[in-house]
Amino acid sequence: MRVLVTGGLGYLGSGLIRILKETSKVEEIVVLDNQRSGRIEAFYGLNDPRFRYIDGDISDVYDLDFALEGVDCLIHLAALVNTPLGVYDGSALYTNNINGTEALMEKAKAAGVSDVIFASSLSVYGPVDQEGKVHFGLSPYPKSKLAAEKIILDIANNSGMNSWILRCGILYGKAPVGHFDSFVNGMVLQAALRRRVTVFGSGQQRRGVTNITQAASTIKDCLNHKISPGIYDVFDAVVSPLNIVEILRKLDQMLEVSYTDQDVRVRYDILPQGDERIEQLNVLEERVTELFRDYTLFLNS
Repeated sequence: MRVLVTGGLGYLGSGLIRILKETSKVEEIVVLDNQRSGRIEAFYGLNDPRFRYIDGDISDVYDLDFALEGVDCLIHLAALVNTPLGVYDGSALYTNNINGTEALMEKAKAAGVSDVIFASSLSVYGPVDQEGKVHFGLSPYPKSKLAAEKIILDIANNSGMNSWILRCGILYGKAPVGHFDSFVNGMVLQAALRRRVTVFGSGQQRRGVTNITQAASTIKDCLNHKISPGIYDVFDAVVSPLNIVEILRKLDQMLEVSYTDQDVRVRYDILPQGDERIEQLNVLEERVTELFRDYTLFLNS
């Protein structure tokens, strides 16, 4: 089996390609990444002739023709994420996440790809109001993810491709390519540095969170057809920043916490709503504890 991973040099991709390396049925792993947010460090320590890297972009049809040749399974991770750019100006998000996905899927269809796995986001559900009503995709990033989902499902259904949509929570955990914009990773790093941990707003806003190893393992299970095609919510637990503070205080009783309203853009809950869920409850504390110890060990080495 030949697998193409778009965005394979990013945070999730850097962990995923190591899991794919251990999958016996995978004969070649093609990584397509423009290094806008990914880093070549994702390949460090991987001495395996099955890897092939293409420095390219999903919006470039020539790059896609080259990358998709002979590919059986497409794993689509490439995306612009919800940065300040994504909050205030959605044009770049739409160009990359929607137009790029459409170009990718059209080329995948032409290349005869049989399986497509898409890393979407729980943010598509939007805020939950006081009456429990979900307001889907209010801001540019979740709108772009919802639109990309529809493109993938439409083209896959019309061409006979198997498709998996994995709506992951906020990713956290250790990976070859770091990611500290995640509130979990950021708070744990502050605690490991013995700095005051910052909580934005009240800290009561709840989110679904997903350990990066769980996300990568779920993708591998889809690739191996251990999970039926469909749309899934993939998360460890639904937590707030205050939940993370509670865990960190068990690890450091001297932990200091500061609260600020500066740069608080999201004050509401975004909760998993799908009918099909892949969740691992009661593992969050164990994984946050492990992450804290990994960061502490690294900083003291």
